Amino acid sequence: TTYSGDMNFLGITDKEKLLVYNPATFTLSKTFESNRKGDITAFGFLPDTKSIIAFASDKSITQWDITSGTLLNEIKTE
Repeated sequence: TTYSGDMNFLGITDKEKLLVYNPATFTLSKTFESNRKGDITAFGFLPDTKSIIAFASDKSITQWDITSGTLLNEIKTE
């Protein structure tokens, strides 16, 4: 669980999903799911609070735009 730098978003992992809430109302804003297999082991909001990055147990790194929900990057590492 972590807050964005501006405290406008609260991120919570649920295995293969990343849930982003409005912390003031605790309403779900976005759900992000990777096309990869593997539980999310770590995540963080970028300093500009426009995107979020997740690291998964399958060694993938995924970046999404928070507002649109668009997948920006997905990298499989070895």
